[in-house]
Amino acid sequence: MNSTENRSIPIPQALTSLEWIWVLTNPLTSQRDAIFVIEMNEKDGGQRRVVPIFESREDALQIKARLCQDAAGKYSEQAMQLGELGNFAARNKLEIMLLDQMGTIVAHLEAKLEQVSVH
Repeated sequence: MNSTENRSIPIPQALTSLEWIWVLTNPLTSQRDAIFVIEMNEKDGGQRRVVPIFESREDALQIKARLCQDAAGKYSEQAMQLGELGNFAARNKLEIMLLDQMGTIVAHLEAKLEQVSVH
């Protein structure tokens, strides 16, 4: 992922109406572990857990191999409602980041129960 800052990135106005997004899932694992999560180490020793999401299936396909590395064959693309993912992320203390086909962070979404706040 191409990111040098920890701040939220404003989501483009055209994407604020996203209801369905694409995630990478592993159907062979339990529901909690089914969604692909990136674990990023912070400079202060902390850790961020991020669910990468995509606006289109094509975007997910283009960078699946890079994100999942050796396990790319285990993951598939799945459409999911953004609100449902927001609830999942909030319950599991995960962040949500919208990525483009190059792996660049397009937007950082704050997950809250029953809603997803767009920053």
